[in-house]
Amino acid sequence: MFALDAGRVLRRYRDLAMTALIMAQVPVDGTDCLAEVATAGVRPFLAHAGGEPRRVLDEVTATRTADPNLTPHEVRPLNPCRDNGRRRQVGRG
Repeated sequence: MFALDAGRVLRRYRDLAMTALIMAQVPVDGTDCLAEVATAGVRPFLAHAGGEPRRVLDEVTATRTADPNLTPHEVRPLNPCRDNGRRRQVGRG
């Protein structure tokens, strides 16, 4: 049996959570042509990816918020996206 590498698992959760956060960020203002696809894709993406990316939502939100390449308009929806992801259960309505 392989030993569980907690650091590797957390990195995977961070990658999954960051991807889901960015996908959730796309449709917030409703002007992006990919908004509908991103909205429809977040839940299936997380369900297929597995794991527990919600464990690191606060961390990846802080990382994304601190990105100097983002505009205030892009940063503004991050906390609501994080909160929405926290409330939802993957694979459920």
